Amino acid sequence: MPQNLNDAITIQQNRFSIARLSPLLALSFIMFLSACVPMKEEIVVVEQPKVVEVEKPPLFDPSPIIRATAHDVRFAQEALNIAGFKVGTVDGLWGPRSANAIRAFELENKLTSANGHLSELNLHTLEIVSGLSRENFGKLPIKTPLGILAKLDKRVPLSAGPQLIIVDHEYKVLSKPNPYSSELLKLAPGTGIYVISKQDGYFEVESINRKRGYVRID
Repeated sequence: MPQNLNDAITIQQNRFSIARLSPLLALSFIMFLSACVPMKEEIVVVEQPKVVEVEKPPLFDPSPIIRATAHDVRFAQEALNIAGFKVGTVDGLWGPRSANAIRAFELENKLTSANGHLSELNLHTLEIVSGLSRENFGKLPIKTPLGILAKLDKRVPLSAGPQLIIVDHEYKVLSKPNPYSSELLKLAPGTGIYVISKQDGYFEVESINRKRGYVRID
C-alpha cells in the first residue's frame, strides 16, 4: 500500500509506462520467435516436358515398286523358286504367276502386302530366305588367272603326248631353257599352245604357228 500521495502517483506513472511498453515488447517477442522458428521451404515442382514419340518409318519400304528393273525381277523369280514359291522360268517378266508367288511369300513371312508387286521389304526378305545377293545376282564370278602348270591335265603325263592349253598370262617364249637365251615370241593371254615336255624349270612348248621354244614354269 502506498504510504502517501507521492508514492501513489509514482506507482501510477510506472503502470502507465509498462502499459505503453507492453505492445512494443510483444512485437519484439513475436519477431524474436519468428527469427528462431525455421521457415518452411517452398517446394517448386517443375513440370517435365512431354515426350512426343514420332513414329519411325519402316527400315525397308513395303510400298509397291511399280516399275521394277529386269535385274530385280530375275532376282525375285530365282529367289522365289529357291524358297519354294515356284514361278517357273526365270525370264525377267513379271506376270500373274510371279505376282501370286510373291503374295504367298508375303503371307508366309507375315509381310505387308505390295499387292502382287515387288517392294524393298519383300526383296530384302527374299535375300534372307533364299541366301542370294540381290546386288551380285547374275554377275559372273571373277576368274582367277591360272598358270600353265595348273592348266595341265595331271591325269595324263606329258610323255603320253602334248597337251593343248589356253594361257591366261603373257609369256615369253625363249630359244633355250635358260633366262639369258634369245626371245622367240610373246604369248598373249588367250593364246593356244601345245605343252610338249618339262625340263630344268621350263616347259617346252610349241605355238599354233609351229614355233617351238621354252617357257619358264610359273
